[in-house]
Amino acid sequence: MDALDQDDRALVSQMLAEQAEEVRSHFDHPSLTIAHVVTHRPEQWLITLGTQLMTSDDASDRILGSRLVREVKSETDAVTLTVAMLLEHEQNATVIPWLISALGFLHASTQMSLILSFADHSDPSIRYAVSDAISACAGGTLGSAPRDALITLAGDPDPDVRWSAVFEIIAWSESTHEPALLDRLRISANDPEEPIRSLALEALAASLEPG
Repeated sequence: MDALDQDDRALVSQMLAEQAEEVRSHFDHPSLTIAHVVTHRPEQWLITLGTQLMTSDDASDRILGSRLVREVKSETDAVTLTVAMLLEHEQNATVIPWLISALGFLHASTQMSLILSFADHSDPSIRYAVSDAISACAGGTLGSAPRDALITLAGDPDPDVRWSAVFEIIAWSESTHEPALLDRLRISANDPEEPIRSLALEALAASLEPG
């Protein structure tokens, strides 16, 4: 962060401190500073600072950088390429979900294969990020590879991953009525976790309603 002026350096320190508190509180205490920055700072500022932070040796910096750049609406192709390049080389399991999330926020349809390459990662937070990003990057059509990934993730050992995948499957099944998705919902209707069972059962009941 050597190139930052004094005000920006202080702002980054504040955001990093609040980001650490988010993690400690399991995101019960979201960062108001980060929320303000991403909605009020110029996009070029977000891109410049975010890219600089994403190339830091510090994992917390890289996470914060991904959170800044994922909010931009301009230069998204260039930002997407930068995030994808960094994701391909990232080894820290706490950073990878945030980079995947950034691709989701950026609707990075060109990076679907890269996102899906993490679908069987050993870390459940990474698999959760994949499930969450698939629909955002799919556009209006769910291809066979992302569909199959969601179906697999709906049977994941981690209940949070399963819930996320079932939620996404429901959204797609409502528009496509694809048999494979409905079959997965029928399986999820017997999930050992009550919230997942309820989610699947409600969706199946709605699919049987006339009209």
